[in-house]
Amino acid sequence: LAGGVEAGVTVVAPNQRLALTLRREFDDARTAQGLTVWASADILPFTAFVERAYEDALYSEHAAGLPLLLAPAQEQALWENIIRGSGAGAALLAIPETARLARDAWQLTHAWRLAPRLKHFPLNEDGKAFQEWSQRYERETGRERLTDSARLADRVTVSWGRAEIKKPKCLICYGFDIVTPQQTEL
Repeated sequence: LAGGVEAGVTVVAPNQRLALTLRREFDDARTAQGLTVWASADILPFTAFVERAYEDALYSEHAAGLPLLLAPAQEQALWENIIRGSGAGAALLAIPETARLARDAWQLTHAWRLAPRLKHFPLNEDGKAFQEWSQRYERETGRERLTDSARLADRVTVSWGRAEIKKPKCLICYGFDIVTPQQTEL
């Protein structure tokens, strides 16, 4: 890590908190050595690492085939519109909160590869509503060539093998207690 970004070492942590702690410890160690200037360590939370890899892919010759990434506020607005326009949504009083929960469930569904299983699992009323909303969300984002944070690691996994996508020389995954199937594939 002491070589900075030029050394090609990237540390990926499971969350922002751990990434910031590691960066602070790295900087404290440099200060303890008496240094006043040093190259920054490339330490990122997993989500930022995936976003950076996606952005690198946007600058490759295959960028035209990539979907556009929705911002979190855009994802939220799309979920709200889908829920508001559904039969189950008509009975809801708190659509923004429901949309946030649906978005969280969508993320978990993709991280743990649950979507195929849900199609064959007996669902209660809430599960059926989520399944309907998810299918509509997937159709709308597909039609508009959009993606979201839940599926971004999947998009990066597809692009990762291309030579023009910039990759670290050494990737260290640090502090992962639980590794999702989506993370494992990447």
